Amino acid sequence: MNVIIFGVTGYAGGWIARELVDRGHRVTGVSRNPGEVPDGVDVVQGDLRDSDFASRIAGGADVVVVAVRPSVVATPDRSFADVLLTTAIPAAERTGARLAIVAGSGTLVAPTGQRVMDAPTFNPAFLPESTQHAAALEALRGLDDGPDWFALSPPAQFGAAFGGSRTGRYTVGADALLVDEHGVSRISGPDYAVAFVDELERPRHHRTRFTVVG
Repeated sequence: MNVIIFGVTGYAGGWIARELVDRGHRVTGVSRNPGEVPDGVDVVQGDLRDSDFASRIAGGADVVVVAVRPSVVATPDRSFADVLLTTAIPAAERTGARLAIVAGSGTLVAPTGQRVMDAPTFNPAFLPESTQHAAALEALRGLDDGPDWFALSPPAQFGAAFGGSRTGRYTVGADALLVDEHGVSRISGPDYAVAFVDELERPRHHRTRFTVVG
């Protein structure tokens, strides 16, 4: 596949890029401030908020991955959902690409029945990002047409602070927060990327969000 990744220098985007390259796919990574990128990735400087650039770079792509944190592209006048609706979705639709989104865990449903982000124990520092993810997910679900898309939410513990190696094993869920056999909601960056690329190679989730746990 020919895959475009917006946010390739981020945690999730970098691991997804590595997994794609290891499986023989062609990857072009986009970043506003290109830095160190995985070997085998072509890097281009650009901004997801630029609709002309997004349409141009997505030309000929099979998949457009949005691995950008909402806070990176959102402004007081423009939400993450608006950026998806006005740039990423038209760019993917124009070239016939699938749209694949790195989502957040705050929108998942906890055992209490409420969203993780609505629990009193949720870290308020993460609330702005989760609020943006929630609005984006609602906007995507409200689309009547457009490109095929999916959003993959990681479990509660995901990121550079938690580390972890590649095992190639994971469990798939829908909207409920998952835990492993030890009651821990966690996945490593490499295993999240395995699940993400598995979905790209063998599509099972269409116009929906799903989650995984390691």
